[in-house]
Amino acid sequence: MHALLTCLEAAVAGQGRLVFLTGEAGIGKTRTALEFAALARSRGARVLIGRGIEDIGVPPFWPWRQMVRTYLATYDPDVIQTAMGRGAADIAQVIPDVQEHVPALPTPPALAPEHARFRFFESFITLLTNAAVTSPLVLILDDLQWADTPSLLLLQFLAREVAAMRVVVVGTYRDVELPASHPLRHTLGAVGREPVVSSLLLHGLSEPAVAQFMESTTGVPPTAAMVTAVYQRTEGNPFFLTEIIRLLATEGAYAALGNAQAALEIPRSPAGARCGHPAAPGALCGLPTVVVHGRYRWA
Repeated sequence: MHALLTCLEAAVAGQGRLVFLTGEAGIGKTRTALEFAALARSRGARVLIGRGIEDIGVPPFWPWRQMVRTYLATYDPDVIQTAMGRGAADIAQVIPDVQEHVPALPTPPALAPEHARFRFFESFITLLTNAAVTSPLVLILDDLQWADTPSLLLLQFLAREVAAMRVVVVGTYRDVELPASHPLRHTLGAVGREPVVSSLLLHGLSEPAVAQFMESTTGVPPTAAMVTAVYQRTEGNPFFLTEIIRLLATEGAYAALGNAQAALEIPRSPAGARCGHPAAPGALCGLPTVVVHGRYRWA
């Protein structure tokens, strides 16, 4: 959080930043980004959020379209028109919602696809630059591992321009789900050379932090044996830690907080419903599983 707030301070001074939050599923990437967004709002920044979706039929630029929709719903047409300037028509070609808020836009001249895309990218950067004049802008791009290729190309373009903008871009992605051929791999390699781009790898909670979390969650101090057992089972992953504590409480094994054996006997995928899939016995029914450090977890 300190690193993210430092980036916000730099953006306030006119030096934008792009930060990636990465780690396995359940490690707290989205939660960290949203906590930062709340702090940024309290310090006068404007926050726009877009999320990648793993689904067939998602339109191009979906995370960016979500951000623009929020922006359009927040300001009156005159402010929007001023921020977009002459690029409003180019943005409307890709994000039709703009046409509803800024009517009577001219039709841009026909261009080759690559030229039209470049013009849209330039117009979009102009919008972000102008929108951040009165207050810094924080853009949250969640689940980039599911973002479409056009969205990633726009992120690459923004990475080359953000240094001169009052903008902080925070992108989250699962690092264990990126094969070498994944489009995001190319994006990370392309933007990694920019001096204003950094990456934060989120790790699990330490064993003492697990003990603190267990006590604050249940109101009962756990024994050292119980803490060790839960820590070994979860490696401090906040999501799985929460689920194991919930399961222990549900099954009555947490009451005395001295039954470390109960924690060790919890199925590797902590869930009430289990199935007999041969690849992952005890896994949550109906959900895919992946092997992480020798334990079964649902993706």
